[in-house]
Amino acid sequence: MSSPQNTTVRCPNCGNPVQANIHTLVDVGKQPALKNALLRGQINAIACPTCGYRGVLANPFIYHDLAKQLALILMPMELGLKRDDEERQIGRLSNLLMESYPPEQRKMYMLQPKRMLTLQSMHDEILQAEGITREMLDKQAAQVRLLETLLQGATSEESFKQLVQQHKAEINQDFVNMVAAVAQSTAAQGDQQSGAQLLQVAEMLARETGLKAPTGEISADELIEELQQVQDDEELKDLVAAARPALDYKFYQSLTSRIESSQGDEAKRLKQLRDKLLDITQQQDRETEAALRGASGLLQKILQSSDPKKAVAANLDKIDDAFMMVLQANIQQAEQQHQENVTNVLRDVYQEVLAQLEARMPPEMKLINQVLRMQPGERAAYLREHASEFTPQVMQALTGLVAELTQAGRSEVAQEVRGLMSQIAAWQKPIPASVSVP
Repeated sequence: MSSPQNTTVRCPNCGNPVQANIHTLVDVGKQPALKNALLRGQINAIACPTCGYRGVLANPFIYHDLAKQLALILMPMELGLKRDDEERQIGRLSNLLMESYPPEQRKMYMLQPKRMLTLQSMHDEILQAEGITREMLDKQAAQVRLLETLLQGATSEESFKQLVQQHKAEINQDFVNMVAAVAQSTAAQGDQQSGAQLLQVAEMLARETGLKAPTGEISADELIEELQQVQDDEELKDLVAAARPALDYKFYQSLTSRIESSQGDEAKRLKQLRDKLLDITQQQDRETEAALRGASGLLQKILQSSDPKKAVAANLDKIDDAFMMVLQANIQQAEQQHQENVTNVLRDVYQEVLAQLEARMPPEMKLINQVLRMQPGERAAYLREHASEFTPQVMQALTGLVAELTQAGRSEVAQEVRGLMSQIAAWQKPIPASVSVP
């Protein structure tokens, strides 16, 4: 059984340290609870305690379902890995899967996982293996696009009502129920405010169209029941890691209320569950501190080197989100203390790290990163002169990036990328029909 590795990453919204539990192997034959966790966006998820940001990290991992002989590997395109690096990652993860089984149970398909470029495409593949057809998935995708149209197009309650009337032919009971399900899933991941807002949207849709309003109160009861079913401590750790964003203050409030209203053996089991969850959290905190110390040590090693550029190159494989978080924290501290020389040295290291990481990216991702870093005026001028550089391959990479950012909950960045795609389209010939803006 492969347990998640605890590490520290930088919150993409506020830059503060966030602990994360990273799965490299999700074997739902051995740990069935992980399938629902993955489909709910709880695998490799982060929750920032400072600003409330929640999302899913773009990390490679392998998914395995022995009963269906299904092996999938997520290789997010935004990582910008070269072909050789991708193949090494795939080989490493495939071997990890093979080695988790005794020799007599190993199968050739385990060494040939299907490569997925986005988490959404992995979800689709899993659902299709469950008997959910492409037509069903396309219908769901259309519903998501309709919901996005309603949410983005409405600037007031009146404009929302007008949009509902414009799309009334597309709005049925299934759509209202889907919005309510998204609301419940959002709240289950810990974002109670967005969950409540989406539930309100579902209720308004029902009211405006005469359909049946969604019922049911969003709570942590389902997650508590799921956690109670786990008997193995290692599996409990895995499930806690997967559902970590949902294990917030309100979750513990619900759990404590359940304890107080229970008696006898049930109260005892719930107390034991709460104690185990708190122990796991404390252990992860200690691992986070260790990761931060390691990142700080690596930064000092680079700074003390006679040639920081060579030191970055020699340690590039060790540079992770924890390192970048520590580096940025040091830059911020030096700026606040007005240590100009120290700030400049740290910024040079930061730029060198970014440059060397970007050098590993395929050309289309380099171009995307370059343009996204530009100021609005500079970007418009560049697009006007270089629109022809945005080939169908680049546009497809942008499409995949939007899907991944949306899945990860980074809606503002996804919207920025959509805006970039619209700008590009304005300066070049129409995008081929095979490439669409999500």
